[in-house]
This record gives sequence, C-alpha cells and structure tokens, in this order.
Amino acid sequence: MVPDSCILALPQRNNLSFYLLISYHNHHLKRITILTFQYYKLLLFYNVAFTVLIAKIAGPFNPATFLLAKLIGFTAAVALHYYSANKSYFYFRNAGYSIRYIILAAFLIDMSVYFLMIMLFHR
Repeated sequence: MVPDSCILALPQRNNLSFYLLISYHNHHLKRITILTFQYYKLLLFYNVAFTVLIAKIAGPFNPATFLLAKLIGFTAAVALHYYSANKSYFYFRNAGYSIRYIILAAFLIDMSVYFLMIMLFHR
C-alpha cells in the first residue's frame, strides 16, 4: 500500500521503485513519531501532577523514589486518560497503530526524560 502523497510527484522512471520505498518508509516513521508525541502531550499534565504528588508523599528525593513516582505517575495518567477520554483512542487506532504500542512508545519517552534528569541533576 503506497500513500497518496508518494504518487503525486513521481521522479524519473529509473529511480521510481527506490523513491517509493523511501517515501513509504519515511511516511510511516514520521507518523508513529508524531502520534506518540501527540499522545504524550495529552498525558503530560496528569503525568507531572501524579509524579509530583507521589514524590511528595514518598519522602526525600533519591533516584529510586523518583523512579517509583514516575512509574506510578505515568500509570495513573494513562488510567485517568483511558477512563475520561477513551474516545480519543479511535484516532490512534484509525491511524493503523495499536494503542498499546503508542503507550509503550510514550512510556519510553517518559523513561528517557527520567534518566536524562537523573544524569543531569543527581549528585
């Protein structure tokens, strides 16, 4: 299945198959990245709020406590978003990706931010 945007501007005949392959790959790679960031943007406020709440309850700051707070914060944000706005999941499903895959990708972004923060601010 070739996206419609690839067919509109066809290059020379000898590079056509390579052009279609690259365009198709770039189209899908960009789309999953954009969808993941759109989903993460929906969760960001709740994720930060729950993470700060759990971090305050858990006590003094250390990387293990903050990791626990991040895990609980992300899980609570996903659960709250699933409960309150589950009709938005049709947008992601219609794009052709499983919502579990998008949640996993958003979780990897969240953990990347966590490890970056720990590397930069923990002494």
